This record gives sequence, structure tokens and C-alpha cells, in this order.
Amino acid sequence: MWICPEKFKTNGILLWPVYCNFTKDEWKNTEQYDYAVQSKSASDNVLLVNSITKNEPISVGGAYYFKNGKIEKSLELEKEDILFVEISD
Repeated sequence: MWICPEKFKTNGILLWPVYCNFTKDEWKNTEQYDYAVQSKSASDNVLLVNSITKNEPISVGGAYYFKNGKIEKSLELEKEDILFVEISD
């Protein structure tokens, strides 16, 4: 998605699974916003799901609904849960 987002371009919903091992502070302070902006280059509606791990390198998890390049809804980091969203035209 970062190198060639045009390959993922869709008018529909894009599911973006990732494995990011930023620290919790890095993710909360900058990275989540960078990912939201990047999502807009592929779709207006993007569901991002990050892995959650306890072993090195640590991945703090999280799930996001990005709408038009902005964070519309998200889950708490470091918590296993389900993100429910309603997406309409």
C-alpha cells in the first residue's frame, strides 16, 4: 500500500492487514495518522487490522476504520476485541 497504492485502488471497502511494530507512543502520536492519510490513496473506506504480539518485535494491535483519510473508529491498543462499523454509501 505504501509503495504502489494504485494497485489497491477501489471504490469499495479495502481490508488492509498489517504487521506494524511501532511503540504504542509512536503509533498513537504519529503513525496512526500517517496510515489514515495513506489509506485515502486507495479507498474512501478502509479497514486496517494490526497484529498483536507479546514477543519481540512487539506489535501493539489495533483495528481502524479510516473514512476519507481520517480515523472514524478504532479499537484500544494492546487489547483483543472486535471492531464493529457501519459503512454506507
